[in-house]
Amino acid sequence: IKYNNKTLMTNEPFEVLTNQIFFEKSKGDILIFGLGLGWIIFPILNRDDIKSITVVENGQSPYDFDSTENRLNLL
Repeated sequence: IKYNNKTLMTNEPFEVLTNQIFFEKSKGDILIFGLGLGWIIFPILNRDDIKSITVVENGQSPYDFDSTENRLNLL
């Protein structure tokens, strides 16, 4: 994602690696400030040990999440 010709977010391999520890250690109820590109949300939702994910977002989400996913809350 670019803004004023500056790169703000990417899906480059280093971005994935920076989320790896969070992914491995997360459990139960998750609170995330800022959705970003949302890449971390989807793999976490596939895990059975995650009760809920709440994302506090300042702007509009780039995704239209399936409303049947009751473990995901966007604020």
